[in-house]
Amino acid sequence: MLPLKWFRTRNVAFPVVSLALTNFAYMGGFMIVPQLLETGLGFSTSHIGWLIIARPLVFSLVAPSSGRISSRIGERNAGVIGACAVLISMLILSQVNLGSSDLMIAFGLSLSGVGLGISAPALTALLANSVEDHDLGVASAMQQLLNQMGAVLGAAVMIGIHEATISSGAIKSFSYALLAGAISAGIGIFTSSAVRSTQKISH
Repeated sequence: MLPLKWFRTRNVAFPVVSLALTNFAYMGGFMIVPQLLETGLGFSTSHIGWLIIARPLVFSLVAPSSGRISSRIGERNAGVIGACAVLISMLILSQVNLGSSDLMIAFGLSLSGVGLGISAPALTALLANSVEDHDLGVASAMQQLLNQMGAVLGAAVMIGIHEATISSGAIKSFSYALLAGAISAGIGIFTSSAVRSTQKISH
């Protein structure tokens, strides 16, 4: 059972919600962008593979440095910056059209990796520091559950928007779906800004 006080605790409720919202955009984009590149732009499978590898590659490079980043700027700022990067990523990708350069697409994908790579470790650490040690397992499970729900909902909602607006044209319908991800990330910025960073211990 979840302690009800967590829903009134700023550094528990808001980090969890923020991560779920940014994961909504991240994983929704993960499902949508390859379809956009294949169906909308006519890219080959190998071409798509070389482009989409930018996101997990950048995430794997940025995430290990997130601890140092958040210790310098605070978990709150790390969460806000990360959600902003995901938002900008969705906006860039929503503008992809025939004639868009590979560099633009790779940059948009990379920003998603940067965003989640910065925000996820920082907000997860903030959550862990905000609960008692004996509640850490329950808090972690709650976070993982909501992260997965955000990912599943992101994929379902964004694909649903694409299918519902397909009459406007394939590329345009993908754009609408990615804008939904941008809205989700935008709300994630707001929820990240509501947390309070861990106080630094002065020596």
